[in-house]
Amino acid sequence: MLYKNIFLVIMMIFFVPILIYSEISFAPIQMETADREYEKWKPFMALLEKETGEKVVFKHAKSYNELIEMIAKNQVHLAYLCPLTYVMIKQRNNDIYPLYAINVSSGGSKYRCVLFKSSDKKLSVKNLNGARYALVSPYATCGFLSMNYIYQKYTGKQLTVERFVYLDSHNSVVEHVIAGDFDFGGTNSIVFEKYKALGIEKVDETPDLPGFVIVVNRKLIGDEKLNRLKKIIKNIFEHEEIKRVSPFGISSATDTDYDIIRKMMPVKIPMEGNLSAKDIR
Repeated sequence: MLYKNIFLVIMMIFFVPILIYSEISFAPIQMETADREYEKWKPFMALLEKETGEKVVFKHAKSYNELIEMIAKNQVHLAYLCPLTYVMIKQRNNDIYPLYAINVSSGGSKYRCVLFKSSDKKLSVKNLNGARYALVSPYATCGFLSMNYIYQKYTGKQLTVERFVYLDSHNSVVEHVIAGDFDFGGTNSIVFEKYKALGIEKVDETPDLPGFVIVVNRKLIGDEKLNRLKKIIKNIFEHEEIKRVSPFGISSATDTDYDIIRKMMPVKIPMEGNLSAKDIR
């Protein structure tokens, strides 16, 4: 009897930690500095910690690539991703499961990527060949992926034949196009509407795309806790404190919502542009 009890204690010591998690790690995509991202998500993490009874740990990735590696290698329980980053991670780790997309308007979570120009330039889709392009990032949905989609629609070619640079932020793309450093730029519809009055005009745009998404690692969480976590997160986004993250709430998300991103993906997205900062006029 004594040996049986000792065996049970040993089993509990070694196997119970596998069945529960003492903390939930959360990694949002880097839209701002680490400090600003932390402050933006602080109310969400505080409510999540309160409702789950688990310690919530903020994980900051210095780059898109680092974030992808962390999540793909099962180092993160919960994450907030752009559509393209989600699809790229899903290709490597099928345990990543979408929960909710963040709404960008009262109409829901869908948005578009916009190819735009300076209002001062008389350019159209007829001028896409031989132009200079300002893009956000190879990992951004409205970066090479979407601008290549639009370019290919009119030219039948890949955007790699043109001169382009990655500027790492939507603001920089808008600023340099307005300054005349580039003929065309790519951004999302939210940023475009925000800066439209400064002197930019839409040339074309993508169809509606699925929203930025909160995902969970099913392998780390487990199905039973996943269902509970899903209910908790839904309730959290009804709190007033979360308005800074999502003033319009959230919508349920499924993997098939992101099939349009998969269809838009070229054979390979170049990780570097073929222009450098010194090439900017």
